[in-house]
Amino acid sequence: MSKTNQHEVWFKALDSCQTIIARLSTIAISLRAGAPAALGVGLISPDLPSSIHATVFLILVWLLDSYYLNRERAYRDLFEKLVGLAPRKRNRPANLRMDASRYQRGSIAFFKTMCGSYPLGIYPALLAFIWSDALSVIQL
Repeated sequence: MSKTNQHEVWFKALDSCQTIIARLSTIAISLRAGAPAALGVGLISPDLPSSIHATVFLILVWLLDSYYLNRERAYRDLFEKLVGLAPRKRNRPANLRMDASRYQRGSIAFFKTMCGSYPLGIYPALLAFIWSDALSVIQL
């Protein structure tokens, strides 16, 4: 493989990885738009069934947001590895596999992401806000 061809393959791998990261980020941002919707449902109709629906929806958004954030971090780690594999003065091609599963830090990484500073700072507060309103109506 010529040096020019190696550079083209490397740039294409970097571009593909950046595209995947951008898509995961876009999906996560779209999911985060659902959190205010759950809050709105919980506040507009603070009865018990609406609060349960809003809670289930918010927990699903929290789980999906954590999943996509976890995958995005894995692909960012893969991107950093690919940057380090820039073609040099060697004749053999670099291993440019786009498999980010190597960078998944095990099943516990998902729960660490879920309980990270961003998700743990937002979602429990929204749940508490929904339920404080619902419980005040139920007690009346």
